[in-house]
Amino acid sequence: MTMQLKNIIAIIVFSLLPLAAYSEEAAHTTATPESFVQNTSSRVIALLKSRTSDESKQKQLTQMFLQVMDSDWIGKFVLGKHWQTLSDDQKRTYLKNYRKYLIDSYVPKFRQYNDQAIHVKGIKDLGHGQFLVITDIVSSSSQANTKVEYRIQAAGDGYKIHDIVAEGVSLLTTQRSEFSSIMSNEGFDALNDRLLSKDNDNN
Repeated sequence: MTMQLKNIIAIIVFSLLPLAAYSEEAAHTTATPESFVQNTSSRVIALLKSRTSDESKQKQLTQMFLQVMDSDWIGKFVLGKHWQTLSDDQKRTYLKNYRKYLIDSYVPKFRQYNDQAIHVKGIKDLGHGQFLVITDIVSSSSQANTKVEYRIQAAGDGYKIHDIVAEGVSLLTTQRSEFSSIMSNEGFDALNDRLLSKDNDNN
């Protein structure tokens, strides 16, 4: 993923985590996606502001991240036509490493949280169980707004995120272009090595 998109998502990654609890609570609540985001974001921010150790925060946020991100669906989508060229073993390896790539790339970025606030501007019903959650991420220090949209899909008793669009930059579109280029020019092993690269932790 490009540095631009990664840095944007690193700053606002905490804002998608409130959606994760929906998977656990949806069967016991009538909350809409909008009210759910509004009501639960404070729980995640409370964790980020707490005196809990960074190790404990990272563990809890990782669990939330895996609940909310449909990593298998995203992983398949961003490979496009190349997904069908992989053997079953390669598919399993790729999805496992893609999940690790997402976690290593984004979850540790919670340390960059600096009192940003989430404002849900609206929800668009896209049909077929899909919704677009439109938010502004507001920095308390600069009052600068970052527009972030989440495309979410109803899944079982909850929701899963299928795309994040930060200031017009789509995670799906960016990764699909990048991964397709690697697969076409260098092959599966090169992409797999890229997913496991320790550089992901620091980008």
